Amino acid sequence: MAITDRTTLKTYFQTGDTPTQSQFADLIDSLLAIEIADAGLTAISALGSTSKIVVIDAGDHNMYYTTVADILAYLNAHDTTDNLAEGSTNLYFTNARVRTALSAGTGLSYNSSTGVFNINASTTNVSEGTNLYYTDARARASISKSGNELAYNSSTGVISKNKAIQTLTDGPTITFDVSAGYNAKVTLGGSRTLSISNASAGEYYTLQLIQDSSGSRGLVFDTPANYKVISGGAGAVILTTTANAIDVLTFFYDGSKFYTNIGKNYS
Repeated sequence: MAITDRTTLKTYFQTGDTPTQSQFADLIDSLLAIEIADAGLTAISALGSTSKIVVIDAGDHNMYYTTVADILAYLNAHDTTDNLAEGSTNLYFTNARVRTALSAGTGLSYNSSTGVFNINASTTNVSEGTNLYYTDARARASISKSGNELAYNSSTGVISKNKAIQTLTDGPTITFDVSAGYNAKVTLGGSRTLSISNASAGEYYTLQLIQDSSGSRGLVFDTPANYKVISGGAGAVILTTTANAIDVLTFFYDGSKFYTNIGKNYS
């Protein structure tokens, strides 16, 4: 026999009908829509949304009829965790539980009260790898100067124009090392040979020549063919020979030749 809705049951007992044994059985079975042993919501759903069932309020023992549709609507509206007690295994979510379950490792800080992570974004917290950290010493060591026009101190990082006047040592051969300064002076104690070293193409150099108290000192170049002297000097210069006289030689170097000009007898 089967649980049958009320509309169908009524058709068994219309005027002139003779209900059968099975129809009476359906009537009896349907008087209690749901038995205690039935499977809850699944059994209620099987009745059809318009079926009537008896509800007994356990609080005040009132009995009343309602429809399956009403019962299902009520259950669906209240089918949330708000109506379920928390168990011991599947615990409910809370901010506090999540925040307590988290922690921070190297390079991060974590506030378990607020749940906020922060990156410790500082090189203090990061070991140096292939990409080296900046230091003044590293920066200064990586810089150099080209040519002799500039002077560079790698200890202080100071770059300056190489304009100091160096005093050359007098002797049979006077060496003018332009890497030590573009400008130089020397007092001639005899007729001398001049050698210029460490010259770079495109640069200018100046040499002040002073006659000693005796005068009559001459000057030649170590390799005359490498010098072009103004006004057809043919690799030679004629100095002022008066005692204590001052002449100034200027040189422009093109990479192979020194183009030489002479200013005479400054007084």
